[in-house]
Amino acid sequence: ASSTFQWKSLAGTLLELPWKADDYLTPAISRKSEKLAVTRVDPGSGNYDIWTYSPKDPRPTRLTYQSGNDYYPVWSPDEKFVYFTADQAGRLGIFRRLADGSAEPEKVFLHPTAAIFPHDVSADGKLLLAAAVPAGDRGDIWLVPVDGPKAATPLLHSPSGDMHAQFSPGQQAGKWIVYTSDEMGQDQIFVRRFQENALSNEKWQISTAGGRWPRWRGDGSKIVYLNNEDRFMEVEIRFNGNSIQ
Repeated sequence: ASSTFQWKSLAGTLLELPWKADDYLTPAISRKSEKLAVTRVDPGSGNYDIWTYSPKDPRPTRLTYQSGNDYYPVWSPDEKFVYFTADQAGRLGIFRRLADGSAEPEKVFLHPTAAIFPHDVSADGKLLLAAAVPAGDRGDIWLVPVDGPKAATPLLHSPSGDMHAQFSPGQQAGKWIVYTSDEMGQDQIFVRRFQENALSNEKWQISTAGGRWPRWRGDGSKIVYLNNEDRFMEVEIRFNGNSIQ
């Protein structure tokens, strides 16, 4: 299905974009220079690939070419890498490629039994938040070390479906995680503290009438999400020590 991008400033001004309508999915904005990575269908093969865009340049850059599907792009904080899910290894795993395309994609993590999708990279670039979706499960949040000997571990494993996790930015960088969960019967937005690679038992519900795909504002002062009517909602977040208001 053909779709177009709409890019709005924080003041609500609609920015003009030079890109034509296409079959776009799962867009991701970089933190530094407002570059965009997006999934796009190859009209010849029908496969999904990752492309990158800049609002000031009408010419997109194709990042992935290998056979199979590549989607769910996520930028590293320094914009050096784009992480994404690919089925190159026979099942859906996490890979990354240099954003300038100067090297081949490299494997980051393959879950032994589940498809896994990246959602965010920590401010220091060392940790990846991902959603693992085994057969018959609605999804768990995993913590994936990007480099080094440490193993990937489940961060939030529950009977409910937990997805779309993101680290807090700004002065509270990495201290909180926002995510979607259907533990109350429908998707809602929650926040928990993140410390020593673990989540607090205490959680704060952000949405009231459903919500998904939460994202922190760049300075960490607000959370934006889609409600059940596909409308953008914005909630101000006030930090008070180890709690939020």
